[in-house]
Amino acid sequence: MTVLGQSAFFFYLLHAHLLRFAAWSTGLLRQSGLAATYLSAAVVIALLLPLCARFRRYKLSHPESLAKYI
Repeated sequence: MTVLGQSAFFFYLLHAHLLRFAAWSTGLLRQSGLAATYLSAAVVIALLLPLCARFRRYKLSHPESLAKYI
């Protein structure tokens, strides 16, 4: 939770686009139910967690960069 909390805007910027692209590429855009939505959300969190951790490390190692606003 700390990783996602300290890189929340980064996660926010990526997750919607990733979900939309995944639904479009699999042909499930506006056709899946609640179970598929929960499964997709879990997969997106699992995929973005390492990216958020890397971004968090970058943000902490460069405190004066513009990354502190993301």
